[in-house]
Amino acid sequence: MIDSEGVLRIRGRVCVPHVGDLTILIMEKAHCSRYSIHTGDTKMYCDLRKHYWYGRIKRDIVDFVSWCQNFQ
Repeated sequence: MIDSEGVLRIRGRVCVPHVGDLTILIMEKAHCSRYSIHTGDTKMYCDLRKHYWYGRIKRDIVDFVSWCQNFQ
């Protein structure tokens, strides 16, 4: 469903297209912001799934967190 601002939403969540590094940018902001302080994959998934939707979101988050040097 497209909302009044022209944003495609699925069950109220923003549908994120696989364009460039958009999904990586979203994960970086969620994982590395000073408010989240390098959350784990489960917490990060729970936080992001409230607002965003795209295929493979859980798998991408697990891979992203496993590459984080600060988290390890």
